[in-house]
Amino acid sequence: MTRAAHRILFPMLASGVAWALGSCASRAAPVAPAHVEDAGPLAAADAAPPPAPTWPKEVDLTLTAPDAFHLVRSKDNDALVTVTGMTELVDPRTGHQVRASTSYLARIDLRTGCMTETYDFPTMGRAAATGSVRAALEVLASPTMTAEVEHARAISLAFGRGAAPIAISADGKSAVLEANNQIYWAKDGKSTWTRLGDRVGRTPVLTADGAHVVVNLGAGSYRPHVIDLATGKLHAISGKRSNEMAAGDLHALADGAALAVETNSIKRSPTRICITRIDTQHYVEKELVCVPANVISASLSEISADERYLALMVENPQHNRVTVYDTSTWQKVTDVDGDPTHRDVDPNGRVAWDDGNGALLLAHGSTTDTLKLPAPEPGAPHSGFVGFVGDKIVVGHPAMERFESTRPLKTLADLAPCGYLSVVDAPDPK
Repeated sequence: MTRAAHRILFPMLASGVAWALGSCASRAAPVAPAHVEDAGPLAAADAAPPPAPTWPKEVDLTLTAPDAFHLVRSKDNDALVTVTGMTELVDPRTGHQVRASTSYLARIDLRTGCMTETYDFPTMGRAAATGSVRAALEVLASPTMTAEVEHARAISLAFGRGAAPIAISADGKSAVLEANNQIYWAKDGKSTWTRLGDRVGRTPVLTADGAHVVVNLGAGSYRPHVIDLATGKLHAISGKRSNEMAAGDLHALADGAALAVETNSIKRSPTRICITRIDTQHYVEKELVCVPANVISASLSEISADERYLALMVENPQHNRVTVYDTSTWQKVTDVDGDPTHRDVDPNGRVAWDDGNGALLLAHGSTTDTLKLPAPEPGAPHSGFVGFVGDKIVVGHPAMERFESTRPLKTLADLAPCGYLSVVDAPDPK
């Protein structure tokens, strides 16, 4: 097979740091030298250092120590990231204590890497784990759910549509979420929840006007539907398509439409991925482009922040590939071998991911460059790729190894508040 060009680009990304951070092991922010009047060396020596950063009250220090970060959205100097980590719980079947992966959202200052606020949604998690519609509705009606919806609304106001873990209307009066593979709607956006439809559902995304949600519904073959948030009415999508196609990822666009990444994975031997455009006003879809693929994963794609580029994970028996399309022309701009578990696309159509061992892969055209991430302190976990802010690369500095199974687990209370993210310059696009 033909492999994409692959080369070492330069020794370390840290040489291109845009906003430098302190040691990821100490988790302390860099301290600027104190200004000292020209009074001789003794005056400088006697100057008191500024106090070390402290945790803000908006951070829940009982949350697990980070083992990875994934960018959700950025605005100005703030990043909203999903933080993953390990927690301990009791297995109800055996009564034994076990470790499980968990996640929460955090706001992090990109200039210092300091965590300034956290958002946890345990009630939504309990609703998702229920086994019946009745049980889910009981959880969703709890007072703690009302508080979590308020947190989600605050995230939407701070970072824009699509940033919150549930879809909230532009006026904040209604919401849609997925729990236990069902779709639920609240007209008041708080505690009065209703199940929509009678089929399995997933992947609700809010349209740009804040008036509709696009969601996949089905049983064996998921199909896009549009929900009117004001009324809760469910509209099926029509248009020319194969009955063998099932919708996977959905991406809401600024013009009010949505893109659906569809596969014929319901067949025993899937053969292609197709991208369709959904008109959310008239409830029709149009096929845009299809590529050959043997699809295994349900999560296939990433879209750039400006919606210009869409990256597909194309799985084949010979080798997996990462393909990026320009959504204005539907021409390929990147097509390389790759098997990323987490990736992002920048405004130049470049796609990046890390290998889990301290290297970042940056692909454009038919070339993949290997960039070395900043080396961790001895004994500290490898840094990892978080996402793009514009054309700059966000690097995460975790406090624990991924899926830690033996060493004692930590919480945020065991750590300092800063040094979790750094932003570095990527090489100029070709």
